[in-house]
Amino acid sequence: MKKLISALGMLIVSVLTAATLLAQDTTPRGPSQWTGRNWLGFCIYIGIFILAIIGIYRLAMSGEGEEGSEKSEIQKP
Repeated sequence: MKKLISALGMLIVSVLTAATLLAQDTTPRGPSQWTGRNWLGFCIYIGIFILAIIGIYRLAMSGEGEEGSEKSEIQKP
């Protein structure tokens, strides 16, 4: 049983090693070497970031506006 587990372990390690060697090169490159796919991904990430900032801002302003209206109603009478 130990030999079977050892053989399966070695098989898994060899498959992972082969997958790592066959994987796409991940060395960082500057924007001058980017493809259209890289630029598209970059623009999508920036767009999502900007939408998140706008959403957080609107969420913060909606809560503040309600409190301000309550304070003004209390101060009127």
